[in-house]
Amino acid sequence: SSNFGHFEALIQVLQHPYVSGICGVNKSFLGSPSSRAHVDLVGMYDGKPAWMVVSDRNPKHVSWPELRSRAEILVQAAVANPVTRPDFLIFYFARGVERGVAESFKSEFSEYQIEVDDLHKFSEVEAGEWLLVDEDQEEESLSSSWISLPVKAAVMYRLKVAPAIVFEGEVINANEYTESIVGIVEHGLEESGFYRILKDVSRDWGGRSERVELVNLDTTALIGLVCGISNGVASSLAWCSVKQLQKKYSSFGHFFKTQALLELERPFLREVAMIFRERQPMVSQFAWKEFDSIVSVIGGPDEQRRAAALHDCLKPFIVPDNPSERVMALPQTGRIHGKHKIVFGTGDSSQAPTLTSNISFVRAAIAKGMALGFIEHRPLALTRD
Repeated sequence: SSNFGHFEALIQVLQHPYVSGICGVNKSFLGSPSSRAHVDLVGMYDGKPAWMVVSDRNPKHVSWPELRSRAEILVQAAVANPVTRPDFLIFYFARGVERGVAESFKSEFSEYQIEVDDLHKFSEVEAGEWLLVDEDQEEESLSSSWISLPVKAAVMYRLKVAPAIVFEGEVINANEYTESIVGIVEHGLEESGFYRILKDVSRDWGGRSERVELVNLDTTALIGLVCGISNGVASSLAWCSVKQLQKKYSSFGHFFKTQALLELERPFLREVAMIFRERQPMVSQFAWKEFDSIVSVIGGPDEQRRAAALHDCLKPFIVPDNPSERVMALPQTGRIHGKHKIVFGTGDSSQAPTLTSNISFVRAAIAKGMALGFIEHRPLALTRD
């Protein structure tokens, strides 16, 4: 028999506007000594780790005893391992389920705060496509998030497996905002692109009506913000030969040359500014202390000055280390160190993707079956300017 229907259902889930960060396909996890749980997709749903089970079966052939058994095995597997444990189990039925199955599902798994995503708020438009409609707006005001849902009977169930810790975030009040801007001026940075970044960071996040989305800055992101390459030194470095740069940076001469050329093509601060327009920053205490110690030892005078101004603006957003249980449960390996678990784990417990160039840690975590929120940026280093 053909699997085209199943593949089409997988594509429908991948196109869902809340689904992102897919890191596993067709995975199995140990549910009990005698059973394994099969998962079609491992990724993020609305910024939280999720396992997704996808079905395109005829509703008449979806029996409740079979579905209940599979759901129980999935729940057992989800809670068995803190490393891979998702916040949500997602069950997507592309062709729907019969009423008896739906009622039994919601009744017997009510302890997991089961929710039914209303896929019928997707309105049909041309060519059989479906467009998400914001119920709080007029009909003609449509979201730009497209999703292909060829069957109106499609239904998605979400089971909440792990408690989600929501970090509401500290917002800068007017006095703190004023102090931050004064600090920037005192450091003589009011005419720089760096100043515009800090002005975005320091705005009054408390004025927003909706919940503020967060981004967790690790040490590499903080270094990228203050380093010379992203703050005007790239042009002079790009004109230097690799041999000239090796006199100053030893074996890293080629690295600095490459990063300078990339900076001229894609300015780092411009890319980060797009993130800060939508997300409030947060920094773990560990990440800030590590960054501060690095800058104090090898940072140049201008880099140290920018670091001081950055501290003035980020001070309200430096939070206590609070790594999630699942990230801390990752085994120590050559690429997974305790300090990385603290930084990434603090972002994970706050449902904030980590802005990082430490992709080796991310890949190692994914290899262990973990869905982890992150935003990658290219690596940058202090230039001692």
